[in-house]
Amino acid sequence: MNASRAFTLLELLLATAISAMLMVGVLSVITTLGADSVGPAESRNQRVSRDEILHRWTQLLRHDLGHARTIEPPVENTITLLGYAALTGPARDRVHRPVEVVYELASQAGRSWVVRRQRALDTLTNRVTERDLVCGGVRAFRLTHTEKQWRVQVWLDEDPQPVQHTIMVERGVTP
Repeated sequence: MNASRAFTLLELLLATAISAMLMVGVLSVITTLGADSVGPAESRNQRVSRDEILHRWTQLLRHDLGHARTIEPPVENTITLLGYAALTGPARDRVHRPVEVVYELASQAGRSWVVRRQRALDTLTNRVTERDLVCGGVRAFRLTHTEKQWRVQVWLDEDPQPVQHTIMVERGVTP
């Protein structure tokens, strides 16, 4: 009689469970290390300057203004746009989709932030609202329009004077 030894079903299940636990541990370590190196700009103050963060916000605002079809009269600390400048997915890719975009101040973890809130207009539900933290440490902001230019003034927590950026928009609407 040939006495061949094979693994039992119980041994295979046990080995699979142990391998899965080890993989989860390795992946959590890799994810933690990756999050530290490519985390949000606000958590990497030594790598990304405040000017760069404000520049990124104005680029996003330029895109939203350029694709806006209607703009509510700007109010201090609030900008409301209706247009086709949606951000989608984890990478926040730009897509041509009808949305209402609202920039507003919000408090998060004891700090004031500019928040970009986006609500899809091409669905029959109000649950398609996304929020993105745009810029931290902002005390106030104001959007104004002169001829073909938009200007955004931003008051930061540590600076009494506003930082001013001019936004040139080739298309879009004026108030």
